[in-house]
Amino acid sequence: MLLKSSPSALRSALVTLLFLLAGYTTSASAESTPEQITSPQLEYRDIPWAKAGAKTLTTDIYVPNTGRQRYPVVIIYHGGGWLINDNSIMESTARYLARNGEFVVANMNYRLLGDNQNTTTMGEIIGDALGGFLWVEEHISKYGGDPGRIAVTGDSAGGHLSAMVVLAATNLSSRPFGPGNLSFRPTYIPAGKTPEQIANREQSPIKAAVLSYGVFDLEKRVREGLESPGNGFWQMGGAKARSIFGNDISVATHPVSVNVVVAFKVSAL
Repeated sequence: MLLKSSPSALRSALVTLLFLLAGYTTSASAESTPEQITSPQLEYRDIPWAKAGAKTLTTDIYVPNTGRQRYPVVIIYHGGGWLINDNSIMESTARYLARNGEFVVANMNYRLLGDNQNTTTMGEIIGDALGGFLWVEEHISKYGGDPGRIAVTGDSAGGHLSAMVVLAATNLSSRPFGPGNLSFRPTYIPAGKTPEQIANREQSPIKAAVLSYGVFDLEKRVREGLESPGNGFWQMGGAKARSIFGNDISVATHPVSVNVVVAFKVSAL
């Protein structure tokens, strides 16, 4: 199930998600020792899940402390125009879902466009979102989460990345995204598997998505100035404005490549 929402409707959409998934939960605690205990939940902070160039990608995991053996899982991707912020801006949402909905919540970090000396591409950011999902699926049972019942959510840029996790889960490759390869390489790949094998599996564990004012038509945004110095997010992120798709790739020169990155257009949703 996929829900799209405005900022004012996000909480009600998330509450809907609670009722959709929480009814299946069954009962036991997470396995490792949390750094911080906040009743009625456990918090595991700054867990590294991948290395992307000079950037270590981390997640914070919030676990209900209510004695159940398994909880449904929510993965959160923060917003910020792919240029600013980190997962800390979604802490209150993560805590709310863990405390009030009995979800195990993974609040993810991913590369920003300005990371690694302003060389990160949109294809790599999508790879981070996909890799983060695969890491959660493989490891979340250690924290009491059910890897077969996962929902994704995010706002703005995070809404776009949540949509890409849903829509690109069957479009994975061992090679990086580019004009000659319109599939995405996850930043994290479970041991013993290939992206192609994962893409061909019969059923996805993603059961729901809540997309809050997501950015879906990147072609339109680029034409309106996303890559120009007039986009204040570049300055806020401390990076020089450039193509978000990589060197020599633009809407004008590679329209097919760009349209694959735009969440396959939200008409697909």
